[in-house]
Amino acid sequence: MANLGLAWGWRVLSPAWQGMWGGAATTEINARMLAVCNAMKSEGITIFAITFRLSNTSTQDLYRSCSTSPAHYFDSPRMTTCRMFSERSATS
Repeated sequence: MANLGLAWGWRVLSPAWQGMWGGAATTEINARMLAVCNAMKSEGITIFAITFRLSNTSTQDLYRSCSTSPAHYFDSPRMTTCRMFSERSATS
């Protein structure tokens, strides 16, 4: 199963895949993402969502909605947030 996660990570990060899910498909994908987030939260799983240098407010709202609470979402202007998140999650 790890290969599936790796493959989807590649699709998210690779410039070759960017824009592949635009248009009407985006709405469906966002709805599926929120359904998974809500199912996880209903089982008591804490979700932290971090985006990096994201100016699209719709996407920020999507990740904010996915996180356990608005306080569990952060849009970082720089990559050093990875270190801050690791420290914070270790104490949660």
